[in-house]
Amino acid sequence: MFDVSWSEMLLILLVAVVVIGPKDLPKVMRTVGQFVAKARAMARDFTDQFYEMERQTPLGDLRRDLETAAQSVTRDVNNAVQDTSNIIHGVPPAIEGESAGGAVAPAIPSDAVAAAAPADPVPGPSVVATEPVSPSLPESAPRPPAPAA
Repeated sequence: MFDVSWSEMLLILLVAVVVIGPKDLPKVMRTVGQFVAKARAMARDFTDQFYEMERQTPLGDLRRDLETAAQSVTRDVNNAVQDTSNIIHGVPPAIEGESAGGAVAPAIPSDAVAAAAPADPVPGPSVVATEPVSPSLPESAPRPPAPAA
């Protein structure tokens, strides 16, 4: 809250001893401590009232509903990504037990899975070009000038 270093506190204490005197210094420090404690209690009470007011408004309910919906969407997306990953790697989404939707799925025989699995699970070309391919211009297109040597 306040940026007071130890050297500054020592200087304040020395000035207080000189100005107030060593006899009355404990009473003054106790009074200042009580004042600081009351100020902190008031600040804490204000913060608590603010949060209580936020909890009682419909906005607090809306925020909780949005957090619940966000968790549900995150869970559903994670399940969909896992199912997609399984399909790409040739594993069916649900063999036995519960599927991502929570319903009990029937058992799929392993020979049906092997017959349904593609030979190449990753779609795309099987031949990879080893040389860079440059685009060719039609014969009628103007060619850029050759660089000067």
